[in-house]
Amino acid sequence: METSIVITAYNREKFIISCLESLTKIEYRDFEVILVDDGSTDDTVRNAEKFNQSLPLKILRLATNQGICAARNAGVSACAAEHIIYIDSDSEVYSNWPSALIKALNDSQADVVSGSVKD
Repeated sequence: METSIVITAYNREKFIISCLESLTKIEYRDFEVILVDDGSTDDTVRNAEKFNQSLPLKILRLATNQGICAARNAGVSACAAEHIIYIDSDSEVYSNWPSALIKALNDSQADVVSGSVKD
């Protein structure tokens, strides 16, 4: 596995479906998705679980809301891949998104690359 995609979510039931749906359409296939639920009290996890069959998805649940830093750290601890990509739970990605980031990383031999989002 080359890439771990870490998504942190707190009460994002209205957005998580479109985020995960966009990940099912990416061309790049050598990835895992780690969703860290940061103590949500809504249906974020239940909505995410609908993607267990269509994505290599791991769901980590924090008992209480601890904030994005703690949630991302929990996600990183669960990563099995060489590269880590963060995505916000209310974002959708283009089909070439991870492969473009990995290509930029490899071409530049940088330690970190970032990209912007289109509204």
